[in-house]
Amino acid sequence: MTIAALATAPQRSAIGVIRISGNGAKDVIKHVFRPKYGKISVRRLTLGYLLSASGERLDEVLCAVFEAPNSYTGEDMAELYCHGSPGVLEGALRSIFAAGARQALPGEFTKRAFLNGKLDLSQAEAVIELIDSESEAEAVNAAKHLGGTFGQKIKSIRGELISLEAHFFALIDYPDEDIPEFSGSEAEKILDRAEKELDALCRTFQRGSLLREGIPCAIAGSVNAGKSSLLNALSGFERSIVTDIPGTTRDIVEQRIRIGGVLLNLRDTAGLRDSKDRVESIGIDRARKAIDESEIILLVFDGSREFESDDEALISKYSGNNKVICVINKQDIEVIIDKDRIKSLFDTVLELSAVTGEGLQELIDEIGRRIKPEKSDEALVTNPRYIECMTRALECIKRAKDSCIRGVGFDGVTLDVEEAARILGEITGEETSARIVENIFARFCVGK
Repeated sequence: MTIAALATAPQRSAIGVIRISGNGAKDVIKHVFRPKYGKISVRRLTLGYLLSASGERLDEVLCAVFEAPNSYTGEDMAELYCHGSPGVLEGALRSIFAAGARQALPGEFTKRAFLNGKLDLSQAEAVIELIDSESEAEAVNAAKHLGGTFGQKIKSIRGELISLEAHFFALIDYPDEDIPEFSGSEAEKILDRAEKELDALCRTFQRGSLLREGIPCAIAGSVNAGKSSLLNALSGFERSIVTDIPGTTRDIVEQRIRIGGVLLNLRDTAGLRDSKDRVESIGIDRARKAIDESEIILLVFDGSREFESDDEALISKYSGNNKVICVINKQDIEVIIDKDRIKSLFDTVLELSAVTGEGLQELIDEIGRRIKPEKSDEALVTNPRYIECMTRALECIKRAKDSCIRGVGFDGVTLDVEEAARILGEITGEETSARIVENIFARFCVGK
């Protein structure tokens, strides 16, 4: 069945893109598109007129036609590049459906690409990760998955396990044949290599999670140091309530921002001090936990006052901590704090005003230097489904390796090797259920 859908947002815009895929895609285009000059060229843009369901000119558009199997879905495909007015797009879809296509389901184009062997399942999932990416770094990592970097590693590991499994079955099923013997130590080496490679992939999940969810960055300090003002300044809008009343912020206020192409999860925390207020004390406990869990700590001091006991406690706890960027705030008013003492205790000290923005760019630049991702061809694992599959496969491999060490017969080892290979096949789609496939493509938007 030929499907069609709008691939861009259904709202007023400069350009709207409509995709068509299926055996009847070229027939649909013949009904709804008329070239302005000559005829339609395959894999080249053709200028022409989009026709309404009644045959009237609806728009002047560009059309691209792709023949199977050299298309995204592996089927005949066409794309129309229209003016992005709701009226044009609605009329175009009505005309296309009248010509024999039906409305595509969410993710149906990519699902067809998977079913037609254009993408494996991990690459198909990378498409939605690319669409959902909130930072440049996350998009770059998703593009590596889409390029097959991760999937090829899984297929390579799985291929070795299948070869080992096949040798085991041959030895078991054909004991009288002249099949080369395979020692337990040789099998152990293959399993050990598979274990190390999978374990290395699993270890990237923590970094991948930070990429997807944002690197946690706590804004810490004593009361009225200007922490909430700093959160608002970095966010670009009034995210936190700011007053001169001590203890205004009692719970953690979070805001995600992008710095240097990376997502940063800012956490404005309660002022750290001894408090008899039960509610404030709960907020302070949460603040300390958030600070401990953060990769970056913005430790804020009020530059307009001298050190107090709460400041001394912060200095005692956090001086020498390499996660800390020390901020002397309130540079817009008279600074009386002992700046030289702070600079002698912390490696990175910046002076700024969260109110006027003075010095804010220097802080942003310093954060950017700290969170800048290393350039690597490695694709970080960000998908919890992959971790679940790899963890189960690792358990099977470890059992199989332990059986080899203990001298258990090949028939006992084979079951675990076979199960590990099957589980890894769930990641790339070589072994998977219809339910898993449906759940994955249900996450997609219509038109992709």
